[in-house]
Amino acid sequence: MDAGVLKRLLPETADDGAATHILEACATTGLPLSYALALVEKESGFQNVYGHDHVRNPAQKGGRVTRSNYARYKRDRKAGLGMQGVGYTQLTWYELQDKADALGGCWRPYPNMVVGFSNLKRQINLHGKEKGAAAYNGTGPDADAYGRDWVKKQGRWHEKIN
Repeated sequence: MDAGVLKRLLPETADDGAATHILEACATTGLPLSYALALVEKESGFQNVYGHDHVRNPAQKGGRVTRSNYARYKRDRKAGLGMQGVGYTQLTWYELQDKADALGGCWRPYPNMVVGFSNLKRQINLHGKEKGAAAYNGTGPDADAYGRDWVKKQGRWHEKIN
């Protein structure tokens, strides 16, 4: 699939360039496209935004992620003000954010997606699709519901793109 075709399948609210970055990150990680689309849809609605985690970190909940505000966020994170989901794949854990930084910047779509897609792929390889998607999100009943919903979204994306 090329980026132009995929872009037409994404919601109108998707960021420009999202389709290209998703395809490139899938090629790098080997994550099936329908898996990646379900993840990015669930986590960020195809936008490069912060999450809504209840932490003291002053990063704007739901706000756009930029290089400069990510630098402030990371400084505040290191000062103990909490971790917030970042970017298209909502990387929340500091080690994942740092991995994306090492690839060029967690605030940038491609490194963010490569780390998120790699993590999802690892979790699915360990636990299967539904439980792997749940593990990507966390633990407990909310994560289990996330896994079930992700599987439904992944199936819908599979039908759309095939």
